Amino acid sequence: MVQSLIKTDLAEQLPELLRLHAMWVEDLTTGKRLNLVGANLIRADLTGANLIGANLYEADLTGANLRGANLSGANLRDTNLTGANLDRASLDSSSLDRSRSDRSRSDRAINPIKANRIGSSDTANLAGVNLMGASLTEANLSGANLSGANLSGANLEHASLSGANLSQANLTGANLMGANLTDANLGANLTGANLIGASLDRASLDRANMSGAELAGASLAQASLDRANLSGADLTGANGQQASLTAANLAGANLDHASLAGARLTEANLTDACLYRANLSGASLDRARLDRANLSGADLNGANLNRANLDRASLSEAKLSEANLSGACLHRANLSGAIDLAIAADAPQRLLAVAHAALAEPDALEMRWQHTSATAHSICGWAEHLGGPLAALIIKQMGRDVGGLMLLGVAAHAHFNASNEEARAFLQGVVDAGDA
Repeated sequence: MVQSLIKTDLAEQLPELLRLHAMWVEDLTTGKRLNLVGANLIRADLTGANLIGANLYEADLTGANLRGANLSGANLRDTNLTGANLDRASLDSSSLDRSRSDRSRSDRAINPIKANRIGSSDTANLAGVNLMGASLTEANLSGANLSGANLSGANLEHASLSGANLSQANLTGANLMGANLTDANLGANLTGANLIGASLDRASLDRANMSGAELAGASLAQASLDRANLSGADLTGANGQQASLTAANLAGANLDHASLAGARLTEANLTDACLYRANLSGASLDRARLDRANLSGADLNGANLNRANLDRASLSEAKLSEANLSGACLHRANLSGAIDLAIAADAPQRLLAVAHAALAEPDALEMRWQHTSATAHSICGWAEHLGGPLAALIIKQMGRDVGGLMLLGVAAHAHFNASNEEARAFLQGVVDAGDA
């Protein structure tokens, strides 16, 4: 059962020690608790071993096989698990953080379960450990080094991983519901992971793969997710205030009722994302891709949408007070009921003037270009032509979509990309209403 790197006497005694420990687990008045403080268990085969409540303080389990072992409540402080295989192991409520160095070794070793968190100096080194499918519910892994670890399918529900290093770790399909990952380094693979209600405040998730992850109700305040992949992720009601999501991929993500106030989403990909009633006030969406995104009822007050692509996006009833839309693409965007858009007070009169001019001659309206000649223009082109230098300056600075919207209003903007026939019918309606 135990390979040659374990001391001979321990190798011989271990089967009996495990038998007595199993009796102790069943009945505390019989058997004897396993105490392997400082033991050399390098490459030991402990497959399926019952190690519930065992004292493995400072034991060396480098390369050990603990597949399917039950380590619930075990003391693993200062235990070396480098390269150990904990596939399907159970570490529920195990103690993995180090104790303070100013306490005596005997004090820490005698009652490790009660001494669940004594101080916060150095931390557990679990780099490269295999914890695939392991049960770690409510385990204390605060500050632990889990870089490169395999935690795919592991159950870490309500585990404490604050300040932990999980860079390059595999957390595919892991259950991290309600886990504390505050200040953790999570440049990892979190594809399909369950992070519902998890705390990720100030966590580092740059370039993390979180495609299809469940993050409903999670807190990501001030977290860094630059270039992270969150495509198809569910962030319903998540808190991402002041988070950094520069160039992040959120295509098709669900951000309904999420709070992203003050977040940095520069060049982020939000194509087809759902941001219904999301709070984006003061957020930076400079050059962001929001084509076909649902921003209905979203709070975009004070948001920076400079050169953002909002082609076919829905901004119905969105709040846009002091939002910067300069250079934004609003082709076919739905702006019905949008609140506090910067529309000229005389937009109805300008539109009526455009309608009369564009319908005055059969060739006066040409929707393919803004300007086609001195006498033929698109709807927006006529607004610039009739509006003089001020209108020309607005369109130059704000762009055709936004400038034309400001000069002529939402109804006219909805027809900026119409065919000649459709535009002519719309303008005829404007004339008829104005003459009524």
